[in-house]
Amino acid sequence: MNAADTLDVLDESTLAELAGDDTGDIVGVLVAGFLDEARERVAAIETAMDGRDIGAVGFQAHALKSTAATYGAPRLSRHAAAIERDARDGRVDAVGTAVRNLPELWRETDRAFRARYLSG
Repeated sequence: MNAADTLDVLDESTLAELAGDDTGDIVGVLVAGFLDEARERVAAIETAMDGRDIGAVGFQAHALKSTAATYGAPRLSRHAAAIERDARDGRVDAVGTAVRNLPELWRETDRAFRARYLSG
């Protein structure tokens, strides 16, 4: 187990800040946009890794790290940060392992957000 595994999938304090005084659907719209962007970033990371483009992996992981943190997905953010760091440091084997674990973490995050904000 790594440090990211001990974090919650969703961060309640960040989500409360995001919602603010919103009583409408704006948070759902924002979350849907985040999920679309994050899904594209995860796919881009996998594609870059398949092509052994570690620079692109690091770039995409950096962007994913930032947006995941902004939207209250600390486990996904921490995992993306590890990918970014390992890519920057040239640890290709570590990057490969982390990228292989990314899709399941992404699905877990996606399910949690959809259950909370987009389930009807």
